Amino acid sequence: MPEDAIIRRNTAAIATLSMFNSGEVRRNGFENSQTNIIQQRLKRAAAARTQEASGGKVQYEGVDSLTGEQIAKTPTDLYPEGFVYYYRTHAHPNSTFLYTTSSLMDLMAWDCTAGARTLYYRLLPLNITVVKFPWPA
Repeated sequence: MPEDAIIRRNTAAIATLSMFNSGEVRRNGFENSQTNIIQQRLKRAAAARTQEASGGKVQYEGVDSLTGEQIAKTPTDLYPEGFVYYYRTHAHPNSTFLYTTSSLMDLMAWDCTAGARTLYYRLLPLNITVVKFPWPA
């Protein structure tokens, strides 16, 4: 009998964590591809924030829509899957890949690992749960 889960009777909950540090990606670019232009992007974001505060036009960053051909030509492994998921199979009519240029400063400052250390607190040995799920490949 394959063991999909080993669960103790006194276990109250099982939690999983999957992280994509979008703050790091906004700051450094995917796979640190834009670390050399961080200051330029911050200046552009600051200028956009100033423009908005003075009643000017809101500027946007990101991708509005993609064709299947454009998705196929994306040079990384993760982004095509994300584009298909969010643009095609699980698209919400009000969702977009666009964000305001002025919000880039806040997006770059956010870091999903900032509170991750709270996950390292040692649990009582009786509460530890080991779960193996046979995820489809």
